[in-house]
Amino acid sequence: MMKRIVAALALCLFAGFATATFVDVASAAEKKSTKAMDKNKATKRGVKGALAESKDKEGPSSLQIGVGVGSVFVAYAVVKWL
Repeated sequence: MMKRIVAALALCLFAGFATATFVDVASAAEKKSTKAMDKNKATKRGVKGALAESKDKEGPSSLQIGVGVGSVFVAYAVVKWL
């Protein structure tokens, strides 16, 4: 029993060390001009005005709607029979 606990602890430590060693640091928050621009949009026009500039004005296609509706039936089948 003690060997399993020690092995699990060692595995967790190794996974944490590997994650800390091989993962790059995210630097998305360094751009201050984008943050100021987003704040400017929200204060001047409100959230509704900022979202109105969306490039996707067509909405979902019929294929996308069909896939969305079909996924509901597939999820039901998976939960019921698996």
